[in-house]
Amino acid sequence: MGCKVVKVSDVENTLLPGHHNMVIKKIVSPKGVIKDEKIDFGVSVYNPNAHVEEAVHEDVYHIFYLMKGKLTGILDGERREFVEGDVIYIPPGVRHEFLNETSEPAVIVAVIYPPFK
Repeated sequence: MGCKVVKVSDVENTLLPGHHNMVIKKIVSPKGVIKDEKIDFGVSVYNPNAHVEEAVHEDVYHIFYLMKGKLTGILDGERREFVEGDVIYIPPGVRHEFLNETSEPAVIVAVIYPPFK
């Protein structure tokens, strides 16, 4: 596969079950603009009052970089506040849930391995 360049603004929004009042732009993934079966890379916009329902994945790693705004996360039952510049690492088996309880959007860059099919 050769190198590719994609403008995030050109990527269509994806809506996922359990992800409320937010959009995900799948850039590199099995279903992304750039097709790749081995990794999932995207940008998510958590609008005010966004909520990602609790989930746990036994074989998936998540790495989130909070580019803009603030998010509240509940990781294995512990409530945490995240701010711009934070990196959130979630290994397999960790229960996680996210909320935007502010009046401003929050933007994260997400890497998920292996990708959801």
